[in-house]
Amino acid sequence: MTNAAAAAYNSHMKRFSTAVLLVVAVVALAGCGASTPVSHPKDVAHIGPLSAAKSPVGPQLSAIPAGYRPPLSSRALVGRIPLQVSSTGNVSHASGKPVAHLWTVNGAYPAWVFTSHGPKGKSVAVYDLRGRRWTMSYLMPRHGAPSCSEGFCGWPINQDGLDTAAGAAERIAGAAHVFSGVSVDDAADRVVVHLVHAPQSVIDALNAAHPGTYLIHNNAGRTLAEVMKVERSLDFQGLQKKGIAIVSAGPDGEGHLIVGVTKGIPKAQAYFDATYGRGFVRVVHGERVYPT
Repeated sequence: MTNAAAAAYNSHMKRFSTAVLLVVAVVALAGCGASTPVSHPKDVAHIGPLSAAKSPVGPQLSAIPAGYRPPLSSRALVGRIPLQVSSTGNVSHASGKPVAHLWTVNGAYPAWVFTSHGPKGKSVAVYDLRGRRWTMSYLMPRHGAPSCSEGFCGWPINQDGLDTAAGAAERIAGAAHVFSGVSVDDAADRVVVHLVHAPQSVIDALNAAHPGTYLIHNNAGRTLAEVMKVERSLDFQGLQKKGIAIVSAGPDGEGHLIVGVTKGIPKAQAYFDATYGRGFVRVVHGERVYPT
């Protein structure tokens, strides 16, 4: 490979890790047959991990374990690659022949990652070889094309699966009284779970229920139930007389209560620290909402 070609390739790979448009659909890609050329596991070695691991947005791709043999060939999937549907509802028909590479996605599961070029950019679709499902389908706009401010737009193909996993995490960890919060990271195709020093048995139960789906943080300060108990006990009128005008209150999912006030943040923070201990309540500026 010439220096110029290498530079062009590296520039292309950098763009892969930044401007990404996440989209959703489950429609088969028209015009793709079994004769479409694809790459095979031996091609991965000279590619190496993508630079996506350096970006806070998007799926994290890393090299597949040595000796891994996919249970399903890329040729068996190439005729079923999902189309891209943007957050505005526009369908993007990928053109060009898709190329497949094996990657480990989010450090969780081996996957075939299909890429193909079209007039709007590069289309990417990810097939989880362990769960036997399409997890992502998105468009990487061409250089200079408009993209979402957060890098990703839309939802993963398996949005319902992520929502189900989030609910299961709350039930499983809540029953063990170690649940602090949960959120769905659409861009990474993961469910982020915050626990309060949960035993390994709870973590094992979560991973067994939805393998490769959870990103678990086991160091939250307190459970959601504890946070909600304090939230429900807040005397808004009484605190108003103390000069603390609360306009909002709610858990942050990581063991803290976020309280919004219209003014006097230092005074309010000092009061809550003295009442509940430092680090329990975090006071922020809030705007009063008037009904219309």
